[in-house]
Amino acid sequence: MTVRSLILIGTLLGGWLISVDATAQASNPHTLSTLYNPGDDYMRIGFRGAVRLPYQVVDGHALVGLSALAWDQDESVLYAMSDTGVLFHLQLVLEAGLLIAVEPVAAYALKQSDGTRLRGEAADAEGLHARHHDNGKRGDTELVVSFERIPRIARFSTDGRPLGGLRIPGPVKHDYQGSNKGLESVTETASLGVVTIPEWPKPDIAAESTIVYSLEGHQWSFPRYPATNSAVVAMEALPDDSLLVLERSFSTIWQPLIITLRRTEPLDESSTEIRIAHEVVVLNSFAGWQIDNFEGLSLHGPANLFLVSDDNASWPQKTLLLYLELLQQPAEPKDPPAQR
Repeated sequence: MTVRSLILIGTLLGGWLISVDATAQASNPHTLSTLYNPGDDYMRIGFRGAVRLPYQVVDGHALVGLSALAWDQDESVLYAMSDTGVLFHLQLVLEAGLLIAVEPVAAYALKQSDGTRLRGEAADAEGLHARHHDNGKRGDTELVVSFERIPRIARFSTDGRPLGGLRIPGPVKHDYQGSNKGLESVTETASLGVVTIPEWPKPDIAAESTIVYSLEGHQWSFPRYPATNSAVVAMEALPDDSLLVLERSFSTIWQPLIITLRRTEPLDESSTEIRIAHEVVVLNSFAGWQIDNFEGLSLHGPANLFLVSDDNASWPQKTLLLYLELLQQPAEPKDPPAQR
């Protein structure tokens, strides 16, 4: 659903959308589960807060369709990229290690070299990675963005100015199933450089696997999470060159939405396969989890991370931001409430 359609729905509902926007806060608390609260642990994740960002306009841009995240330690800003090529700057409120609130403070459309904004298929940004974000210097952060419908990887300043593209190997440009199945995620490893993953590779290349491509021409595969239509929608590289991969499984409203976070073994150029080290967390909408279409992932320091959901500019969906802690060992599961 487009933003124009969203506005039309609001008009048909007697201005409901406009009135909500006029009174809504920058963010509102979100109950992720009736069993697990902020501060609780589940599998290898500690839940450290969840908020919902209602529809709002920031510097002339509707805050919808967030598909990628990147944390800037030097600037204390969380960048969120929409799939219409708009970069939002978010400020966080953390208290006692818990995420309490989020405030959008700026928004910039990604630009072309002539200064005009990217539009249409050329603006379909899906992956985001921040360079130089934790070197103790302010003002030198550079963003690496992967695009899906016109597959490419390019560099931008934090206010959306183009800084040049990165050369990608030939297979990265076409080894996927369709125009909306391209470069869904991008990150940079410590020793192997920038790597990217298409959402859906061609079946004859990898029917049940995910393919990771390095820009130096190497590639690896690992098995998809075993759920219907499971596909990688975001990833982050850890210091040892292992990957955190965020996967989403959805087919129809009659089947569960499943969000999975898994950790791989470190990438190794001597191999073409990667083993899955362990499942970090699995969230199933049919098991009591109040989740949405999570597509963005960013580390926050060595042991924490953020997830964001893409509401597809559709009013039934929500823009949710989760704050999580990575646990070294899996937590003991809670017993469900007794049935009366």
